[in-house]
Amino acid sequence: MTLTNQDADCRELLRRIREASPDARGIQVLSDTLEQLRWVRDMPAPSRPLPERHPVRRLNTLPPDAAVACPGVPGAYTHMASVKLFPRGDIRFFEEFSDVVEAVVSGEAAYGVLPVENSSAGQVGEVLELIAGHQLYISLTTDIKVEHCLCIHPDSDPAAITEAVSHPQALLQCRGYLERRGLSSRRHTNTAAAAKELAQAPAPVACICSALSAELYGLRILEQGIQDFGENYTRFVCVSPRNILLPGADTISITLSLPHEPGYLAKLLTRFAACSLDLSRLVSKPIASRDFSVLFFLDFHGSILDPQVEGLLGALGDECDIFYFHGNFHRLP
Repeated sequence: MTLTNQDADCRELLRRIREASPDARGIQVLSDTLEQLRWVRDMPAPSRPLPERHPVRRLNTLPPDAAVACPGVPGAYTHMASVKLFPRGDIRFFEEFSDVVEAVVSGEAAYGVLPVENSSAGQVGEVLELIAGHQLYISLTTDIKVEHCLCIHPDSDPAAITEAVSHPQALLQCRGYLERRGLSSRRHTNTAAAAKELAQAPAPVACICSALSAELYGLRILEQGIQDFGENYTRFVCVSPRNILLPGADTISITLSLPHEPGYLAKLLTRFAACSLDLSRLVSKPIASRDFSVLFFLDFHGSILDPQVEGLLGALGDECDIFYFHGNFHRLP
């Protein structure tokens, strides 16, 4: 990258600001920007190349009949995503997100499918932490439209219902509806698991689940589409212990910690901008074992086959105390 023109432009701006106001705060901002532009131009060579740290297995497609770990029970939204990603997959159900990750890490399943974010309720922080903590790779993502139903046991009296049970994300996505209806909420491990449990015996409670779950477990649907936002989508990721690169991969996911230096996040973002890389997600989470330290989860558009991207990731890997590369992938429509 040639930054001669940018250098000259920045120097001229600095000169003008100094003439107008020697104490202007913009001087430091422009100085920092110029420093990062030079850093990108003279990017330090990584101690170990990215392909050496994260060997890539290139595949044309994921095996459609692979063993897949999925949280919940049949009818869950993650089950729908798993079938979409693996049409003939050997889908194996586990109770918790952590159980899915353990199955993948142990080799009990070749892949795992997990929700990472919802368009109305935001990130699924537990899943982000599990992916980072076990250094898993994302091979593919897909979006599933989520339409929640309020369901009861067929022998229950709708007028007696005072409580709704479901997964915390589903409860959050239907919070406004529950408040208007005067229903309290109770957490469950999974939407479909809540439906299955309710089907086993009448109770003065409802569950929030998909229409598929209601059909599978013989529940009565009181109302459909109860989520607070009509366009409600959940993004699911396919994770694996292996770094798999599929054709069309256009998004990269990383997790990192930043040095405790003033303005360092701004410097990091300037580097991405200088490389013409578009950030599509930036989420921060506290590190439980460290006081006031945070992890940043970043997604950006790019390819590890691009030498500049490979160099940037390698340099960040050397510079950051914590740095995880989670793969290069695309979204299955």
